[in-house]
Amino acid sequence: MKRLKTWLLSLCCLAFLFTAAACSSGPSPTDVSKGFLGALKEANYEKAGSYVDKSDTSVIKSKIPGKDENSEKIGKIMLSKFTFEVGESKIDGDNATVKVKITSLDMVRIVSKTMSEIMPLAFASAFSSNGQQNINNLLEQHILNSMSDPKAPMTTTDTIINLIKTKDGWKIAQDNDELFNAITGNVMKAFSDQSQAKTTPKMEKTKYKVGEEIKLFDGVLITVTNVEKSNGNEFDKPRAGNEFIIAHINIVNGAKENISYDPFAWKLRNSNGQISEPSFTTIDKDTHLESGELAVGGKVSGTIPFEAPIGDQGLKLIYAPPVLGGQEIEVSLQ
Repeated sequence: MKRLKTWLLSLCCLAFLFTAAACSSGPSPTDVSKGFLGALKEANYEKAGSYVDKSDTSVIKSKIPGKDENSEKIGKIMLSKFTFEVGESKIDGDNATVKVKITSLDMVRIVSKTMSEIMPLAFASAFSSNGQQNINNLLEQHILNSMSDPKAPMTTTDTIINLIKTKDGWKIAQDNDELFNAITGNVMKAFSDQSQAKTTPKMEKTKYKVGEEIKLFDGVLITVTNVEKSNGNEFDKPRAGNEFIIAHINIVNGAKENISYDPFAWKLRNSNGQISEPSFTTIDKDTHLESGELAVGGKVSGTIPFEAPIGDQGLKLIYAPPVLGGQEIEVSLQ
């Protein structure tokens, strides 16, 4: 009987030790990740900061827009719209990673569409007494409206959350740029020249002619099929000494995912080396190429108008979208 009591006492002690150890381990990396993302979605920076190493909320605030009233609104809408799915976790000593799928506003498409739609109005505002401020307000309000639209474009990114084990348990590491990049709609990644330079292959051919198919490394096919010249009409004319150059563009998405296209990725260089943006004109209103997204296997055609000196024989179209990482494709129009 004495031996049985001793055995039962030992068993109870072991059970107590295991229970205490389990309680002291605190929330798992998965639980910490869920709590952190949930607090972010509510824009509760203080609560989110409690999950971060050293409870540093400044790390979070530096990644989310919020320097003034309008950008703070942008940040809150951005956070309220993102959703997440937490996957498997992996622990390696005092470090851990948790896989997560982030679906967020596609800020690259939203900003690109805003620029193409707002530039004519912005150009008109530029000559007012408060021109720059008016332009900034116009852009910010348009972006806010686009983000709030129930049909706003979304993008999904698979990434990981880095965690470290501290004396207070598992905490979100301060080095999580890819995570914040996904939450903010990949804005940082899309506009980082350094990132583009590291990941963009070098184009083997960069000079083309009208009618020649341009093959990008991601499978996208682009052709400048035709070029027209126009003196305008009674209500819409080019500047004195200039003529409209209307380029016909055809795009085929041979990539493995949807792509974005934007007429402002194109510019025109004349024989004097002057480079101009697409013109704001109604001369091609029925065929004008707008910015948008193209599904896998999809095709789109349209026109982009420019102004150039009459009879210039050295005109070249320049195509330089962000995906080329600073490289330019040149299409001779002669």
